[in-house]
Amino acid sequence: MNKLNILQIADVFYPDLLSGAGRYLYDLSRFLIKRGHDVTVLTRKYEGLSQSDLIDGIDVIRFKWGNPILSILDEQIKIAKILENKKIDIVFFHQPLSAYFALKLIKKLPRIYFFHSPWHREF
Repeated sequence: MNKLNILQIADVFYPDLLSGAGRYLYDLSRFLIKRGHDVTVLTRKYEGLSQSDLIDGIDVIRFKWGNPILSILDEQIKIAKILENKKIDIVFFHQPLSAYFALKLIKKLPRIYFFHSPWHREF
């Protein structure tokens, strides 16, 4: 099995926020690392958290959250830096908003979208 460099993009990540989708992302990341893959998670930054962390072998990078335009720009800047520094083999998306604003930067990479819930109904 070849080692993959995986980028996962999500609005929520455990332990930053307690949520089912965030916990799934965390557990999936840990499983992939145990299988020998390199995993980077790009997620939104909540108050009091650092811009980046290494959590259980997961490289966690956070984009600013709040002002919609600044959030989109910061997410895109962070994606560009990740792509500059790592050869990403595949991207996993976990929520539609963060996925939508990332798509134009990763047009040529294989992508997988995880459907966790009909979030529009939850809100």
